[in-house]
Parts: sequence; structure tokens; C-alpha cells
Amino acid sequence: AVTSSRPTEARITLRVSEPGGRAIERSVTLPILPEGPVLGVKKNFGSDLSDGGTASFDVVLADPDGTRLARQNVGWSLYRIQRSYQWFNSDGRWGYEPVKSSRRVADGKVDLAADSAGKISAPVSWGTYRLDVAADGLGSARTSITFTVGYSGEQTADTPDLLEVTLDKNSYRSGESI
Repeated sequence: AVTSSRPTEARITLRVSEPGGRAIERSVTLPILPEGPVLGVKKNFGSDLSDGGTASFDVVLADPDGTRLARQNVGWSLYRIQRSYQWFNSDGRWGYEPVKSSRRVADGKVDLAADSAGKISAPVSWGTYRLDVAADGLGSARTSITFTVGYSGEQTADTPDLLEVTLDKNSYRSGESI
């Protein structure tokens, strides 16, 4: 059995060409099991999480075969991610580099049971966040999840001239403010 320090999969593709030039392709995807238990985190909110809301999550710990495990004092930290840009002039041309920084805004411990998910919740304001969860003593049992509050946008929009925005509702009537 092949193992990994984190959940992974291998995609194997085989292509065979016949003398006439047509190719036949077959693919198979195989799971590579983690070496030990892994944490799973599920967001309990959608894109409707707004400024001043509470971000809540379900957390479970499971063996590679999917058997749920109990664990006490699993640590978590919530970080607010700030993005800014460092401008510079090189050879008469202006350029920039994106700079990300994070600041811990909440942390705690959660007890996980084998028969139910542990609960994590924290108040949030407008911005981008990352939740890190780790079970001490289990190297493979750590994970993180990133989410936004009050807006969303293209995750690859990493330039200072693009603004991450979304509408606050699905439709508008004539004369309404967006």
C-alpha cells in the first residue's frame, strides 16, 4: 500500500496510438492513503456570511479507512489575511509584488467525538480568513481552510488594479442601489 503524509490521489493515463493515427486513452484515479489520522473541516455557512457574522465549522478526525476517532484538545487558530502591494521602480518601469500577512484573531481547543463532529465558531468581520486545525502528536492530522466574509471574487486576482467584489443579492429592481 502506498501512503502519504496528507490525502492525495494518483491519476494514471495511458494513451495508445494505432498506425492510422487514432489514439485510445484510458485513465484511472487511485487514492493514496494518508499515513495516519486526518482532520476534516466543513464550513457551516455559504457566501452569505456577512460583516459581524459568526463563522462556524464542523470538525472530525478519521483513520485512513474512514473510521471516526475521538480526540481531546484539538487546537485551532483563526487568522485574518491582509493583502497589500509593494511598489517598486526598476529600470524606469513600475512594478509591484503582492504582500500577504496574517494576524491571529481567535484560537481555542475543541474536543472531537467518534460519533459526532466537534464545533468551532468565531465572530468575523469583512475580509479574508484562514482556519488552521491541528491535533498535537499526529503529524498528518492538520488542515486549513480559507474563506471570505462580506465579499468574494476571483482567487487569482492578485493584482492591485483588480477589485474583488460580488453582489449582495441575486437580482435588483430598477432604482435600487447596488
